[in-house]
Amino acid sequence: MPWSGDAAPFGFTHEPTRTWLPQPNWSALTVETQSAKPDSMLNLYREALRLRHGHPALGDGDLEWLDQGDDVLVFRREPDFLFALNLGDETVSLPPGYRILLASGPVPDGSLPTDTAVWLTS
Repeated sequence: MPWSGDAAPFGFTHEPTRTWLPQPNWSALTVETQSAKPDSMLNLYREALRLRHGHPALGDGDLEWLDQGDDVLVFRREPDFLFALNLGDETVSLPPGYRILLASGPVPDGSLPTDTAVWLTS
């Protein structure tokens, strides 16, 4: 993961380094840049780790797969945790009575958009 800056070597060394392979522009993906964006992938992972350490359902234990069709993966863990991932082309409704703990993207009006995952609790 690139650390900082807007040009290679993106925080991996203090001295300019000539590489034998071209370096993509990683500036939008540096820790420095993503730390400042609440909706970045880095901050999503940080929040997921924080929740995992604090929620009793996210340790050892069994899970129960719930059949929601071919395009949606859903499982439940006790106590009080539901995971849903929409892999389909259409928005799907979330079950009533749950609140969102974590979402990989916006979840408008209780509907799970395509390519979006949520962690839910009641």
